[in-house]
Amino acid sequence: MRAVYARYHKPIRLTEFALVRFGTPKVYPSGRQQAAFRKAATAMLAGLRGVERHAWFALPATKDGGTGLFTAAGAPTAVGRAFQGLPRTAP
Repeated sequence: MRAVYARYHKPIRLTEFALVRFGTPKVYPSGRQQAAFRKAATAMLAGLRGVERHAWFALPATKDGGTGLFTAAGAPTAVGRAFQGLPRTAP
């Protein structure tokens, strides 16, 4: 991202990132690992010049994991709780 920003000097928007190993079968790390990754990634992205926005890839939460922020019942997942309290950015 640094190289892209250094070359083009345009705002960067990172869309749909999460901690998933796509393949057969798809592998989701634990909710605790997802939350730790989200916290570390957000802190890193906040420090990168040119990163204007970023969005979590919230696949539906499943009994096997997933990256969803809420369960089917509407309760926040571990990664959903990790998002609570984050500063909001203007649209």
